[in-house]
Amino acid sequence: EKFMPSTERPVLTHCQFLNKSLVERMSKGGIIANVQPQFVPSDLPIIKSRVGEGTERFRYAYVWRTLMKAGVHVAGGSDAPVEAPTPLVGMADAMEHALFEAERMTLVEALSMYTLEAAYAARAEERLGSLEVGKEADFVVLSCKSDAQGLTASELRSCQVEKVYVHGKLVHELTSDAKRRRVALGDGPGKSGLVPFVRGRCPACSMASHSCSSASKVEG
Repeated sequence: EKFMPSTERPVLTHCQFLNKSLVERMSKGGIIANVQPQFVPSDLPIIKSRVGEGTERFRYAYVWRTLMKAGVHVAGGSDAPVEAPTPLVGMADAMEHALFEAERMTLVEALSMYTLEAAYAARAEERLGSLEVGKEADFVVLSCKSDAQGLTASELRSCQVEKVYVHGKLVHELTSDAKRRRVALGDGPGKSGLVPFVRGRCPACSMASHSCSSASKVEG
């Protein structure tokens, strides 16, 4: 806070356990929250015993909508390979928020995390994050069970990415064969490796030919 002014756009990653004072300081200091909504269902079995139900840390666990309402820029990510790098699943988890109903985001808020806010966190809002004249036209075309106005978290999970455009050019299109197979979105190693991980072993270490010292993170 002392050596990095808000103009530098400092980023605090994860933001799983906060308190009222930290939320206020993040808002005042212009600190960006880089969060992973998939952590909520992953951590749900252990959160109460590890943090202590009834404590301030528990009340301020995964309070990303609270941060957003306080004026903090909240960008969505996955922490891959701990979680699967699937933005639609992250958005759905943010909308459902398995721990606190009051922290559930609307579809618009969840979408904003992975588009406008992610671009802002990357200092790329002038070219990414929204469909506007002069920007790079990176976007996807989805096939969903209902229109965007009434899309639920459950329906969002079942959406298929039909097409992917980068710089306005089609780079991927879902084939009819792939549609028939319809493989469910998988989980990252962190889901199955949660128990060993909280005891000290990183799930990323189990990935072939990669060690913790050389593994890299990709944020969505």
